[in-house]
Amino acid sequence: MSSRVERFRQRRITRKRTLAAILLFFILLFIGILTTDYGVNNLIDDDRNAAIVAVNNNDDSVEIMLMNRRIILNKQYINRDLKYLRDKLNEIFQ
Repeated sequence: MSSRVERFRQRRITRKRTLAAILLFFILLFIGILTTDYGVNNLIDDDRNAAIVAVNNNDDSVEIMLMNRRIILNKQYINRDLKYLRDKLNEIFQ
């Protein structure tokens, strides 16, 4: 039977090791994803950089590339509604 001081000392050591293992796991996971993205960009686009997320903003759409998968968002309706709201607010406050 160990003393109270020894039990809490073991708990602190175990907590530090667990935290270090979790931190190491996430670092290795991020490095793996970054390396994979770099390799895919090099093979497919002949582009020598790592771009996990890229955003291209056009007049009527926003293109979001997440690991070479494109998502295109149409801004036409949002721009129309913002213009309508802006006009209504100008009528109210002028």
